[in-house]
Amino acid sequence: EMLALTGKAVEGDILTAVEVIPNSEMQQHVWSKYKKDIRYQWVRLEDIGRCLKCECVVTDVFGRSSEVVYIETTPVLPGIPRIHKLEIEGRGFHTNLYAVRGNYSGGKEGKSRVQWLRSMVGSPDLISIPGMLNLLAH
Repeated sequence: EMLALTGKAVEGDILTAVEVIPNSEMQQHVWSKYKKDIRYQWVRLEDIGRCLKCECVVTDVFGRSSEVVYIETTPVLPGIPRIHKLEIEGRGFHTNLYAVRGNYSGGKEGKSRVQWLRSMVGSPDLISIPGMLNLLAH
């Protein structure tokens, strides 16, 4: 009869399309054997600002098809900016350079601020190292 969506139209979120089926006992019995939720998890950077549409056509064992039932999302919003899997590359020698790398999500990346901190072995105290590095989006 219709489709409903659970989840938010936000980058990185999971959208689930749920079929709303006729209320008759026979239909409920038939659908209980076959009904499956359809999950979508590809809400990516390219989807931001666009609407996603889910269509459903039901075909019976005789090859007869229902009319198309569809539902459309509102325009997809960017997720909250986040860095995942932050890593430092480089060796622990006095003159070595270090590089910071992480996986970004949350719409189009702007500038990033990296703050280096120094600690003594065995001490919980962190001391800021002067200077910061602004990185541009990759």
